[in-house]
Amino acid sequence: MNEVRARVCALYTDQRSRDEEAKVVQFGDFVAIDAVEESRLENYKPDSPDAFSYLLTIDICPLDGGGAATFDARVCTPKWLARRVGEDPIINGLHFIIVDKHDPQSLRTFIENYVNSLSASTWSDILDKIEYLAHWADRYPDDPGHHFS
Repeated sequence: MNEVRARVCALYTDQRSRDEEAKVVQFGDFVAIDAVEESRLENYKPDSPDAFSYLLTIDICPLDGGGAATFDARVCTPKWLARRVGEDPIINGLHFIIVDKHDPQSLRTFIENYVNSLSASTWSDILDKIEYLAHWADRYPDDPGHHFS
């Protein structure tokens, strides 16, 4: 049986103001990624180095080519998460990547190592496994319960 493997195609973060953040996370608001977009993760500078959150979009490609699947994860610090729990006492932590500081290289390495560790008999099985880390944008397009807030 041939195993399917995946790789990270691109990572980027949207740096819009918090007032506009809700627009970023709606389905259908994903953009094509080019060389300029890929550098946005590295260029992101949080307002507060120990209390921030941003939406990270991750494109995953099968090693044998054939397109990309787009995933989203909320990257945040423990301090931001504590503030959020103060506002909303119960939060489902799935698809949150919790960091102590914004370190693009470490984050990129963490995600690449996770994706590179996955193998399965089908591309669909790979996508299912990636959903433990990040939300697959096309999986539930009509279910508002799967959007980030």
